Amino acid sequence: MTLELNKVSRQIEELGGILASNAQRRSRALPALRELRRLFSSDLERLQALASSPVGRQAKCALPTHEPLDAAIPAPEPPCPATIVAADGSQVAPNPHGWAPYYVINVGSMIYRHGTGQMPEAAAEPNVAYAVDEAGDLISSEQVDARRDVAEIQKLADLAESQSGNGPALALLDSTLGLRAWGGSIPQAEQAMLQRRYTTQQQRIRSTGAALAGVISRSRRSGVVNLLDLAQMEESKASRRGQSPFSGITDQMLWGDLRPGERSALLSEDGTSPVFFFYLNTQPPDGPVLPHSEAEPARIELPEWAALNPGKLGWVHALIYDQCCINNGYPYVLSRADELAIIRTEEREALEMMLLQAMSRQGMPLPRLSYKEAQKRITRSPSRRRM
Repeated sequence: MTLELNKVSRQIEELGGILASNAQRRSRALPALRELRRLFSSDLERLQALASSPVGRQAKCALPTHEPLDAAIPAPEPPCPATIVAADGSQVAPNPHGWAPYYVINVGSMIYRHGTGQMPEAAAEPNVAYAVDEAGDLISSEQVDARRDVAEIQKLADLAESQSGNGPALALLDSTLGLRAWGGSIPQAEQAMLQRRYTTQQQRIRSTGAALAGVISRSRRSGVVNLLDLAQMEESKASRRGQSPFSGITDQMLWGDLRPGERSALLSEDGTSPVFFFYLNTQPPDGPVLPHSEAEPARIELPEWAALNPGKLGWVHALIYDQCCINNGYPYVLSRADELAIIRTEEREALEMMLLQAMSRQGMPLPRLSYKEAQKRITRSPSRRRM
């Protein structure tokens, strides 16, 4: 064992105290926050104006829609039959100390035909590529992440098109509905290209008639909490010094009082974003209830064209919850897609052996690991005898 736990015991105790103190503070503040949610529930125009104001945008407030803020909407019956398609990816970033500059993206996918009794269709689609750009630089892990995001939604669009015309359909991602390609390590030209491709795939899904949604567990967003905090300050005409009493409370915690299957009001990310969302208690109705604990609702994101279509909004709510009921609170199709996408250590080692053999067949001298990487692999080997 290299982590000497006896040397961090004091730090662990201090951390435990901080976590307990924060949990107690949030527990005391939540009832007041939920009372604000009730008080401002139907004052939607005022909240929308506040969220759209300069101070609201600076605070990253969420924007209410037409539904009362304290709405708790039960899951409707899912359409039957219906088709659910899902895609999830994993990646191997390029290693500058490895045998060769390459990266891997593997996308797992599933087609699930709800209400038909047919077996789900599962598949995986790996792609190995050269990891050096036109300038001769090794591409960054952030670039690989963004390319994986595009590969996921492209696969999802392919599946949605293949099932078009088979009735109500839902396309699911295990992520936010937006391309995370804005890091400084990604060239601007590639950012623009990836964004165009991502948007094109969303439009392909839309053209099939399917709904599109992203599922985010334990979201850290607090746009509604920030909005309610601003609203009560405006109401009391008070200025604040120091920390907000609601600091550290997330929207997910705010809606921890939802019952199984219920969703929150529909909200918008902000006044300019095409992303809408709601929170959904994904716990099965007969699932175990822990004493003194609240629900951990998932954040469900939808594009505007699905969110503002009552039929598609109902599909998203009903079908995601149905999937969660058969898989302990998380959509079955996403669990299976993730399982198919995982790249295990032994698989990566086998891939590298194939790469070395291919290089040898081409008459290339066998490459070497860097001294650093070679020594790391020796010291980290589970079979190495410890002295």
